[in-house]
Amino acid sequence: MVDKLLTLLSGSPAYLITIVLAMMPVSELRGAIPYAIGVAGMPWQEAYVISVIANFLPVIPILYLIGPVSEYLRRFGPFDRFFTCRRYLFSGPSRVMSASGRFYLHKKSG
Repeated sequence: MVDKLLTLLSGSPAYLITIVLAMMPVSELRGAIPYAIGVAGMPWQEAYVISVIANFLPVIPILYLIGPVSEYLRRFGPFDRFFTCRRYLFSGPSRVMSASGRFYLHKKSG
């Protein structure tokens, strides 16, 4: 997959290929930094900065869209069970102080 993408982008500037490689889940920084340094001949500082910034770019839309998409998918039975189960599992325990002053773990409700 990465080879096909590199062939497609072969005439593009090196920084653009580095950005695309850093944004892909397959290669991420493990593919972008070695490509930028070894193949494109970038200085390691430039390769690092471009790759790290590009690696964070997909996170922004994911964080904004995950709530609305999951709420839309909850309309359908299997997805509703999936998200309900995950919400219960990942709510995690919380520390609660009892009347005696001791802490104990309490499963959060909701």
